[in-house]
Amino acid sequence: MAEAWVWATLPLAGLLVSGCTLPARPVLYGQGAEFDGCGATGEARIVGDQRLDLRAAPSARATVIYRISPGEGFWLCDGADGWTGVVVHEGYDGNAGQGPSDDCGAAFIVVLRQPYRGPCLSGWVPTDKVLLIAG
Repeated sequence: MAEAWVWATLPLAGLLVSGCTLPARPVLYGQGAEFDGCGATGEARIVGDQRLDLRAAPSARATVIYRISPGEGFWLCDGADGWTGVVVHEGYDGNAGQGPSDDCGAAFIVVLRQPYRGPCLSGWVPTDKVLLIAG
């Protein structure tokens, strides 16, 4: 009987180690009636022409949905075990250190904590790759 269980679970074990991606996890924003939807801004802590992968979930196994350029600003909105949930205005070409565009709606008051559904991209980056600009 034990042999049948082992053989039945082998295909599942193969999926777990084959590099399959994780399901997307929404970035939450909203901090109460007196605060911006996202509490701080930052930019990628990367060197040279490297880009920072924006992922669909807080994991290196999650799908890459965008590559953040050096100096490209974003909103810091959420966090999970070494990952930061961000909102980024795709291709925003503002000055480095000036933060992201307000067009994303992340600077507006959002009373209830909820998934970000605004017009900009949202996703997850490793916290150690985030340079805090304003908070």
